[in-house]
Amino acid sequence: MNGKIVFVVPDEKLANIAGSVIRELNESIEVYQGSFNEGLRLAVQAVDDGANIIISRGGTGSLIKKNIEIPVVNIEYGGYDAINSVSKAIEYSNVIGIIGFEDLALAYKKASPILEKTFSCKIFVNHIRTEKEI
Repeated sequence: MNGKIVFVVPDEKLANIAGSVIRELNESIEVYQGSFNEGLRLAVQAVDDGANIIISRGGTGSLIKKNIEIPVVNIEYGGYDAINSVSKAIEYSNVIGIIGFEDLALAYKKASPILEKTFSCKIFVNHIRTEKEI
């Protein structure tokens, strides 16, 4: 069964990466750029236009999953994401604050003891639940 797949991404950088990968794989996945409520609005519009699978990540993916009836694939944050971002942040300070929705906060909480030891830093993680909390 073939269906229309839409990838809702929060920013231009991820939209460009997704577009490149999709072209390289010769897939027909549409990429929409919008986070939180704008991402949800785009996902709802995509469903109205015939999408039957949405791919997203983080808080936007969770928001979409709670508000639409079709399957939503929520890309989780992983260890590489945590290592990469801490390695960049450590250039500015050895005290790092992470603010994110459940997926991101959980990834960092799990990885923080190792990251703190590896990078000789202190990481504080704040789990937010709504866009307003940002």
